[in-house]
Amino acid sequence: LMIMVMSIIFVAFIFYLVSFLCLRYPPISFYKCIWKIFSFLSSTSNNHPINISLEKSLLSKIKIIGHRGCTNEDGILENTLFAFKHSVKNKCDAIEFDIHLTKDGNVVVFHDETFDRMCENNFSGQKYISECLLKDLPNLKIPENNNNNESSKYSEKEFKERFSIPLLEDVLKIIPSEICIIVEFKQNNPELIKKTHNLLTKYKRIENKTVIWFCEHEKTNKLLRKFDPKIPTVSSVLEIVKTTILFHFGFLPFFPLSYHAIFIPGQKIDGMYVKDIFRNLPMWICEILAIAFEIFLVNAKMNDHLRKRGIGVWFLEINNEQNYQNAINGHATALVCDFPKLIIQKRSQQSIKNRNSVNNQDDLKQIFFFEKP
Repeated sequence: LMIMVMSIIFVAFIFYLVSFLCLRYPPISFYKCIWKIFSFLSSTSNNHPINISLEKSLLSKIKIIGHRGCTNEDGILENTLFAFKHSVKNKCDAIEFDIHLTKDGNVVVFHDETFDRMCENNFSGQKYISECLLKDLPNLKIPENNNNNESSKYSEKEFKERFSIPLLEDVLKIIPSEICIIVEFKQNNPELIKKTHNLLTKYKRIENKTVIWFCEHEKTNKLLRKFDPKIPTVSSVLEIVKTTILFHFGFLPFFPLSYHAIFIPGQKIDGMYVKDIFRNLPMWICEILAIAFEIFLVNAKMNDHLRKRGIGVWFLEINNEQNYQNAINGHATALVCDFPKLIIQKRSQQSIKNRNSVNNQDDLKQIFFFEKP
């Protein structure tokens, strides 16, 4: 089949050259036909190369993921001990967070590389977290919508849980071992990988198979897989693009995949969203890429193919009705939420509603993720 596909590509390429040189235009209808053939091959082929060992038992349990614990749900700041307690309390299946290494070698949980967005404006220390000592880390800003917006309202312990940048070790202590953690590396740093691995080993996360780690950059993802192949990873941005291209050209069934789960945008993709990922690209290119991503990236057939191969399909930023419906239509296996309490309540209400009013079992699959597509 692979030889046949390659032959079709070769013939199509020759036909294109001849058509363009002689007629000065490509035969569009012909290529639409070829495109449909390739897409059909991707969505129906059962020829799935063996991937690295897939933790299906772990992935099948993950349905609701607390993004950075939670983000401003009930006035709780992201990546804080209080946010992680909030996700645990609301029974998230997994909790995602980001890690950095400070100048003095401490692994801390924080998203941005600088303090500008999250920390107090009067902070006058180092701009980058990698240049800052642990003892010099600033406190986070108290949200304006917080009813108790005066620091004096909190006990010392609660203030630390709500407004301090936590150590990874403190986070591992408060998240129960049965809840999976998804660790995103924000630095391409071998020392960060080694120290994180030591902590995960200390708290038996690797032994219990309740950890997934990854980085959005392919280079770091390769280092993670090389350091410990037993720990599952999530796709990098480049792997998402590669997967999408391979699917639409019909080659995805014939390529092994090195990741265990893939992130799919659940919200509308615009130029600013792409700019956040590819910061060095001009805005006009980001706008074009946004249109392409919107058309090709969110594809239920591609997601069905990945699910058949044991890959988790995780939809990002499921924080409202529209994004929730996008994830359902895209055949998600898990939802990554800034507001986990809200989404868990919605999913529970929708589940009860469907049980009471829907007889069609296919409709019930919209709620119970990880059913066979």
